[in-house]
Amino acid sequence: LSSAFYKMNHKRRGICLIISNLNFSKARENPGQEDFTDRKGTKKDEESLYKVFTMLGFQVDTKEDLEGNEIIQTINSYRERNHEENDCFICCILSHGDKGIIYGTDGQSVPIRDLTSCFCRTQCSTLNGKPKLFFIQACQGKAHQQLVPLQTDACNASVGRRFSMCLIPDEPDFLLGMATTFRYVSYRDPYHGSWYIQSLCKQLHKSYQSNEDIISILTKVNQELSQKRAKNINVTQMSEPWTTLTRKLVFY
Repeated sequence: LSSAFYKMNHKRRGICLIISNLNFSKARENPGQEDFTDRKGTKKDEESLYKVFTMLGFQVDTKEDLEGNEIIQTINSYRERNHEENDCFICCILSHGDKGIIYGTDGQSVPIRDLTSCFCRTQCSTLNGKPKLFFIQACQGKAHQQLVPLQTDACNASVGRRFSMCLIPDEPDFLLGMATTFRYVSYRDPYHGSWYIQSLCKQLHKSYQSNEDIISILTKVNQELSQKRAKNINVTQMSEPWTTLTRKLVFY
């Protein structure tokens, strides 16, 4: 029976890295990127993630307003750490995005695959056989103009590269939780945070000590998102988990 679950009995639960981008004033200086709005509400997401993953026993590290190269450097610095005594690794990225990419505060695009691949077997051996989870609050397509008081995490900047559907390495033990599906925007309330992150934190908190696995939790997130509607307009949002997990992952 135990082989059906990931071992969560190391000395430490592990690190939860939060990268949260709010201020995109530098990106707006670039020709063609004047539409990069500041991501009001991301602080609320930061706080909710910090609270729930601290409750679950993680060491939570928060990095704010990183440019594209700084995102890559930060991810690499965590790849180089020794995770031998840790159960798993979690990375949450809150930023603007488009198909297969997230943006630094300077408007530089960073392929999601480049970030997740940093933790594959050959790159980070101390996480071999352990769950590596990525939760990304960013659009995966173009925003349409909406006459609603919600904001989106899409920008009109051109991707300029062919999108690959494979955003995680072709090997076991990865989970990528995307706020929205390919080509679609994700919604963020400037006062209450994003639909996806707030629902994720709510469901993680509700399932505390219930022995519920992460896939079941993410299914409940989708159930909740499917019932939400943007104010004054009939639009909704569906999150999308991509996984190569080979066992059930239970935090409790």
